[in-house]
Amino acid sequence: MWGYSIEFWEKVFFVSAGTAAVTAVIAAFAAFVSGIVGYQISDRLQKASDEKIADSQARVADAKLESASALERATKAEEKVAGANERIANAELRAAEANRIAEGERLARVRIEERLAPRSLTQAQIAGLTNRLKPYSGTPVDILQFGESPEITNFRALIEQPLRAAGWNFVSSTAVGSGSLIGIAVALVEGSPKTDETTAEALLSALNAEGILTANGGLVKREAWPGFVMAPPGIPTNKAAIRIYIGSKM
Repeated sequence: MWGYSIEFWEKVFFVSAGTAAVTAVIAAFAAFVSGIVGYQISDRLQKASDEKIADSQARVADAKLESASALERATKAEEKVAGANERIANAELRAAEANRIAEGERLARVRIEERLAPRSLTQAQIAGLTNRLKPYSGTPVDILQFGESPEITNFRALIEQPLRAAGWNFVSSTAVGSGSLIGIAVALVEGSPKTDETTAEALLSALNAEGILTANGGLVKREAWPGFVMAPPGIPTNKAAIRIYIGSKM
């Protein structure tokens, strides 16, 4: 065939067959080796995967523990905050109570100081009294002071200022050994004309309107006058229809 002998082709066939057999053996061996290698690779991958899963599970477990620990710490922190808030609230209550007591003591001191402080009139009160009393300018009035303390004397002098400025004719005297009086009052001698009654009412209203708490002394008898008084020399007392009594502050 093609000029070659049968022996040649037989050799070719045997060589080809041998080559094929060798190839088959090699292929079989390669398949075997590939299977082993593949198994090993798969086993390694599986082990690596298992290790990663185990590692992940361990990290998850650690994270859960850490989360539980963090939650516990947060709970303890909240308890501490709650305790601190309670202490702060108690401290605020104690502070409020202390402030209340201090304010009460301050007000008590103010009231005591007000009671002990001498009476006075502001310039606004003096001006207000002057304006209210001017329509009755020329009215005579007897001012009778009970007690000789500087506080009473100074207060009487303050009352005299608007009377003088309004043109009233007052005579001031001090009762001696005739008891005592608290505060200030306006009285009218019995039998006085209606005009004097109207003027006495105006005087009483003016004093109270300017914040000077004044009592209504009502009607008094002419002879209801101390037996001994100190007055300016040569000036008669107990002549006016209207009287202003001035005593101690308390």
